[in-house]
Amino acid sequence: MRARYLVGGVTVLAAVAAAGLAAGLPTFTGGDEATASGPVRTATVTRQDLADTETKTGILGYGTEYTVAARASGTVTWLPAENALVDRGKPLYRVDDQPVVLLYGTMPAYRQLRSGSEDPT
Repeated sequence: MRARYLVGGVTVLAAVAAAGLAAGLPTFTGGDEATASGPVRTATVTRQDLADTETKTGILGYGTEYTVAARASGTVTWLPAENALVDRGKPLYRVDDQPVVLLYGTMPAYRQLRSGSEDPT
C-alpha cells in the first residue's frame, strides 16, 4: 500500500515538472550560472535619509473673505484672535459682554424668532 502512494506521488511530481518545462517556466539550478535573460546583476545598498524640498511662491488663504457689519450698539468687549476661524453659530465678537454669533444666509436674522415662526422665503 505504501509503495502505491510512493509511486503515485513520484508520478504526480514528474507530471508537474514536465508541465512546467513545457510551459516555459523557469527552472532553478544550484549554481551561479547565467540564466536565459543574462547574468545576475547586483547593486550596493546604502542606508540614508530621504530628503527632497521644493519652493513655491504664492499666497495661502482659506476660502472667500467676508466683511461683517456690526449692527449692535454698545462697547465691543471681545474679539477673536487675528486670523481665527469662526464657525457658524459661534461668537464673532461680544458687545457689552453679550455674544454676537455668526449666522449665514440671505435673510437677515433681525426679526423676533420664537416658537411657531415660519421662514417667509
